[in-house]
Amino acid sequence: MIDADTFAISYQIRSLAKVVPTTTVTAFINPSTSSQVAHSRLKKEQIRLSHLPPRLQATFESVFIPRAREVFGYTAPWATPDIDDLTASWSDAFPSEDASSFNVIPQKLVEDRLHAWRNRFASAALTYLQNHVFPLLESNSTDARAELCTWLLSGEEHTRPFYFRIYEEPDEEELAASEEVKGLFQSAIVSAVLGTHITAISAIPAAERSKRRPVGALVLTIQAVSSVCYSV
Repeated sequence: MIDADTFAISYQIRSLAKVVPTTTVTAFINPSTSSQVAHSRLKKEQIRLSHLPPRLQATFESVFIPRAREVFGYTAPWATPDIDDLTASWSDAFPSEDASSFNVIPQKLVEDRLHAWRNRFASAALTYLQNHVFPLLESNSTDARAELCTWLLSGEEHTRPFYFRIYEEPDEEELAASEEVKGLFQSAIVSAVLGTHITAISAIPAAERSKRRPVGALVLTIQAVSSVCYSV
């Protein structure tokens, strides 16, 4: 049996023991890093906006993503956007965050937004043709739409009629004459489809926009219109 004096001494010894966080045993995780470890175990396809720190989520969509789309726009079509350009855009959107915070989670979210951005071009081309071009045909039939699309895609690849604001072919009596063309890449359909990209980056203040031309977005516009016309 333990007497009262022995119990008191034992209690005092235990109460004087110093409690320190476990940092050297790999089986234990410091609470401050537990969320990072949880994220590191995510499969790439599981990453969602909710996996970003809450303080970043709203600005990610409203400020950073328009800047990322601007990078998409001047990147060659189907190429991977330059990571340095995206990191710079991240720092512009989150000036108080370290650049290293642009890690696997925001990078995967950017990849998702890139796929969605590319798909918008085909959707915009189809919508414009269906709502603003085909209804103007005298007979909005399958044959009439196919005939129109064949004409839109006629000629050399770099001079197709749908590229131009004005494209007039010579009359049959003027076979020696050349087409009258004006306004390269200023046609209504090109402007409408490319306009989806301009709208997607409109949240960027004008003074902060890149001086680089959206050549990638323009090429995707041409490809989208051509693809829709080929499928008619």
